[in-house]
Amino acid sequence: METTMFNQEPFSILIIDDNQEQNNIIKKILISLNFSIDQAFTGQEGLVHIESDPPEMILLDVNLPDINGFELLKTIRAMPSAKNCMVIMISSAFVESMDQSQGLELGADGYIILPIPNRELSARIRAFVRHKKTINQLRIAEKQFRTMLQNSNEGILMVNAEGKIIFANKASERFFAKKTTQLLNLNFGMPMIDGENTTIDITLDKEILTVQMKQTEVLIEGQKGWIISLNDITPFRETEESMKSKIDTLLTKEQDQDKMFSIIAHDLKNPFNSLLNFSELLIQDNRNFNQEEIKHYLAIINASAKKIFDLLLNLLDWSRLQIGHFHNTPKEIDLKLFASNLVDLFKEMAEAKNIPVQIAIEPGMTLITDENILHTILRNILTNALKFTPRDGLIKIDAESGPEIICLRITDSGIGMTEEKIRAIFDKNHFGEKTHKESGTGLGLMLCQELISRIGGKLEISSNYGYGTTVSCLLKTGRSGSYQGDCKQEGSPFSQF
Repeated sequence: METTMFNQEPFSILIIDDNQEQNNIIKKILISLNFSIDQAFTGQEGLVHIESDPPEMILLDVNLPDINGFELLKTIRAMPSAKNCMVIMISSAFVESMDQSQGLELGADGYIILPIPNRELSARIRAFVRHKKTINQLRIAEKQFRTMLQNSNEGILMVNAEGKIIFANKASERFFAKKTTQLLNLNFGMPMIDGENTTIDITLDKEILTVQMKQTEVLIEGQKGWIISLNDITPFRETEESMKSKIDTLLTKEQDQDKMFSIIAHDLKNPFNSLLNFSELLIQDNRNFNQEEIKHYLAIINASAKKIFDLLLNLLDWSRLQIGHFHNTPKEIDLKLFASNLVDLFKEMAEAKNIPVQIAIEPGMTLITDENILHTILRNILTNALKFTPRDGLIKIDAESGPEIICLRITDSGIGMTEEKIRAIFDKNHFGEKTHKESGTGLGLMLCQELISRIGGKLEISSNYGYGTTVSCLLKTGRSGSYQGDCKQEGSPFSQF
């Protein structure tokens, strides 16, 4: 192979021509143009060159001694090593239009009739070389483009004018649960609109993908086609939904807090008014009251202070719950002893209304749970029972144990509730009817509901209007299992209740 010293990357040309003089003349002309030239004088010799070192261009004489040039052209076009070679037929014998047509139809890229002036031959060869280099650049660009498409994280499809898929990259497989080879020649099945950018849901066996699909109109082999990009935006949708849910939760929480504080402010007003008015009355006019009157007013002040204290205690617990400061620290609790200590705290309140509080819990019955949370729950339930039970009524605390669940109940003989009232009991705007005109926010029961869920339990209320209420706390024993039903479920150890 001969090259010029001035061309570091010469364009390689193989001349296959049995006419040695003509072959050498063409070689001389092309070397002057800084091309790299090889020569072959028979068809077989040319095939050896092509197989061992494929050139960029072949100048092929039609009239060869060992093989017809047209037959050799067909052989060359069938060779994998020569698939990118440009073949230019040259001939001084086969010069008719039919000959040229035959060569071009068999795969030739051009046809030069000899003899031809050297300058024209040079110009024609340079034009073919420019064309070949353009093709090479396009092939390189196409290869880079296809590599980019194949390596893209987005699913990429190419669809022809008939709507059939003619290319699918690896990433597109997950959108259709098919291999790329299975996607080829399938109908895309959607209208083609240039610039269309839509979001669709694709249902697969185990998931639903939210996919952003963009269609771009392009020319594919000279005809209108489309490139379809498929981008999985499921994580963004899930993040958006999560953020929206969190924002909605925060807004709801803020609204709930606003309602709660409004109700609490309303509920604090009456006991504070009583506290302030009667204390001011005693300060200013205490000499005009006898001992019985003073004692009566002091009792009102004391009752108002207790109401404020109970409300603030619940408010404190509720606020701790909202900011996550209620920690669940389980320990074993003797329920009978626990209930006795709880009742002792309400002894004065119960005696003031002559309401006995009976404890019907078997000795030795234990529960593993958080003592402070359980105390807050039962304190609120017992407070309500005493509030809603008229003088000379009765309150009973009992428990029933199953293999994994304990049902702890507080039953009163109070005014009871309607079914509608029970359904609304955890409404933050709920106000209950009291026997001694007490006002309440419903915060206590709402707090109980939230707290009991924290320790894996459930709160149930049953009531017969005018005859009393039973509040049941269904709690895990803490040894195994979890809450599965209620204490009235058919076949459960609590079905008798």
